[in-house]
Amino acid sequence: GPAVPASLTVPAGPVAPAVPDANSAVPAPAPFVLLCHSSAVYKEAEQAGVDLLCAGHTHGGQVCLPFFGAIYTNDDVGRRFASGLKRYGRMAINVSRGIGWAKLRVRFFCRPALHLLIINNT
Repeated sequence: GPAVPASLTVPAGPVAPAVPDANSAVPAPAPFVLLCHSSAVYKEAEQAGVDLLCAGHTHGGQVCLPFFGAIYTNDDVGRRFASGLKRYGRMAINVSRGIGWAKLRVRFFCRPALHLLIINNT
């Protein structure tokens, strides 16, 4: 079936408990795509059967060094999921650098980015 996105809207507090609830909105065998502000829920998302986690929050680190990457990501997961398409277990994680910034109005070796993802069930 077609991909069905699920999103989490949690104004404050831990997001992780809401991940399994999002799965109930996805009819099988559709790919489970979770849209979430931060990738910090990656472990819970993988355990809940998420196929693709799309997140942002880190802005790619904003300040990066060549051959090293992000210096600071403003996220508990650190540099591991600062930006790009990664894997965790059977789940794909796409973290966008976005087009803005957080705290510092600067980007260094960290170009803004928007991602276009084409999702199919093959």
